[in-house]
Amino acid sequence: MGTRILLFTLCSFMITFESLLAQDYLTGQVISASSNEPLSHVSIFYDGTTLGTTTNEAGFFEIRWVKGLSSPLIISFIGFESIEIDEIESSDLGVLKLKPKTVELNEVVLEEDIWSREKKLAIFLEEFLGTTKAGLESTIMNPEALILRFSSAEKTLYAFSDKPLLITNPYLGYSISCVLENYETKFVDIDEKRPDVEVTIFSTRTLFSENKGKKIDKRRRKAYEGSVLHFMRSLASKDLEKQGFRVFSGGFQIDPYSRLKLKSLKLYTEVTVLKKILYIQFENRKNSLMKSESSIFFIDDYGNHRPTKSVLFGGEMGTYRLANLLPLDYRPVD
Repeated sequence: MGTRILLFTLCSFMITFESLLAQDYLTGQVISASSNEPLSHVSIFYDGTTLGTTTNEAGFFEIRWVKGLSSPLIISFIGFESIEIDEIESSDLGVLKLKPKTVELNEVVLEEDIWSREKKLAIFLEEFLGTTKAGLESTIMNPEALILRFSSAEKTLYAFSDKPLLITNPYLGYSISCVLENYETKFVDIDEKRPDVEVTIFSTRTLFSENKGKKIDKRRRKAYEGSVLHFMRSLASKDLEKQGFRVFSGGFQIDPYSRLKLKSLKLYTEVTVLKKILYIQFENRKNSLMKSESSIFFIDDYGNHRPTKSVLFGGEMGTYRLANLLPLDYRPVD
């Protein structure tokens, strides 16, 4: 083969390779909507994963295009309103303009908050991080960023934060940057020293950073087994029984796919719910309740189900909090 032909072949390969890279990576620039100046160190990440990056000094970024994942791409920067991109059609995201957050005066609250910050924070940490080993060993490094308010009339504890909460979870080996979008804990009765919780609801945008280690791998595997993520992946792959899950209805074990009908779509598995409440058992020891709030929900290739609020869990799965959650891109190590 002559030198000229070889050179042509190499160039063709490089062009093709660069073309593939362009398809596999998302690029863009982030600027301020008010000044049109580039913004550096802006966080770009897929919600609930370890997949993230930051903009450079000129506001440019590059991040892997993860297809088959339904989590939105988040563009977040302190002092600015975040952007969420749910559907990505092109690898070039262009110029993304972040709007500065408007400073809002705290609304006038006529109702007196009768709980001390210490009490509110203790309940928040228990309900938000959980009481498992992972929850008890996790720490919010900047608790001062939290605004906590208790309403006696509504029997509800509310939490807000203008800055990402920085959380360390040494038990599972994660550092988490968490944007707390909404948090509510409703109580049955507030007369007790430690009132009974009726329900806790919160929504977050999270980016995980991970540490390595064999002991950590074992702990993550244990946290994964029997989790909602494990269940959804097994459901979508029609592998529930092999993975250790049994499903019950009316006190009897049933074929789960007789109540949860699957349909394979291009990017998702569509689940049609024929029974609103089902009971789930994992390896004959972990018992959970699954309550469907919608007749249809979807599971992506990573086991992420959407809409998130379409399925609620009680029992074992319902006790898991933020500290026991694993990134959506987590895969068990054999």
